[in-house]
Amino acid sequence: MKLIHAPKEAKKIQFERLLKSGTVTVMLDSRQGGVQVPSRHMGNPQLALNFDYMYNIPDFKILDDRLEATLEFGPMNFFCVIPFSAVYSLRPLSGDEMVVFPESVPKDLVPPSAKSPPSPPPLAVVKSPDPAEKKEEPKPERKKGGHLRLVK
Repeated sequence: MKLIHAPKEAKKIQFERLLKSGTVTVMLDSRQGGVQVPSRHMGNPQLALNFDYMYNIPDFKILDDRLEATLEFGPMNFFCVIPFSAVYSLRPLSGDEMVVFPESVPKDLVPPSAKSPPSPPPLAVVKSPDPAEKKEEPKPERKKGGHLRLVK
C-alpha cells in the first residue's frame, strides 16, 4: 500500500481527488468538536465513513471546512457533519493508497514508539589504552606457497 503523508491543509483537495475514483473511506475522530454522527458513534476515535457520488445523496456537500451528508446507519438515516479538523485519514476503496494527515491523528492512537524518536544511548568517557602497555601479539606464520599453481 502506498502511504501518502499530507499536510492538514490539504484534506479537502485530497478528498476531492480520491472521490473522482469512487468510494472514499474517511477515518475521523468523532470526539472532536463539531462532529455530528449518531450518538452510538460519538466518542469513537476510529470512526470510518464511506462517501461516494454514486450513492446519490441529495444533501452531500464538500465545504471548505467540513463534509455534510445524510448517511445510512443500518435502518436509519442521519444528517452528518464532519469537520475536516476531525479527519485524519482518507482511503479509496479501489486502489492501493492511503492519505494520512499525521498532525491530525489522535494522540492516543499513536504508538509510544512513534511519538518521539528513540533517545540516543548515554555517552561515557572511555580511556584510550596507554601505548606503553600495549602488548605485541605475535603474527601468525605465513605458509610458503599458495594453493594455486602455475599450469603451462
